[in-house]
Amino acid sequence: MKCVAAYEVGVVAADVDALVRFYVDTLGLRVDSDVSVPAEAGAATGLSPSGYRVVRLATSTGQRFKIARAPATASGEAAHAYPMRAVGNFYVTFLVDDIHALHARLCGAGVVMHSEGVVEVRPGVWLFLASDREGNFLEFVQYADLQSYLGAAAHEVPGGQQSLRVGSG
Repeated sequence: MKCVAAYEVGVVAADVDALVRFYVDTLGLRVDSDVSVPAEAGAATGLSPSGYRVVRLATSTGQRFKIARAPATASGEAAHAYPMRAVGNFYVTFLVDDIHALHARLCGAGVVMHSEGVVEVRPGVWLFLASDREGNFLEFVQYADLQSYLGAAAHEVPGGQQSLRVGSG
């Protein structure tokens, strides 16, 4: 797997707006985006059968932290097969470069999949959900326009590797 940016961690919250206010007002993070995914796409991804909302926050150095919730999530509800169904659940998001090839390779390796294949959740954004050997949820995402998503320009570093400069400092 080739990652194209730092991984992101998401947490399922009981009250997204209150938690966002805490991270913004108390800890100084900034809101990068606030996205709602409809039920059909949410179910296909394996994240939530009722759709979900995810707010992406960023630190001053650009690390991302996501706060999410499905509309029907009940506080303390068992996770079942959907990570967005239980407050306190977490998942790690890997931003990758060839999501279809990765999906095929992981399926071939017997990795447990929760998505109906690779799902385009909105134009130019594809994802699939899997779990590791202990049942922890792993989200793999590919963006057609990664630079817009990150809000920063990648620049070359010695050795030909990509480095990302995000935020002002």
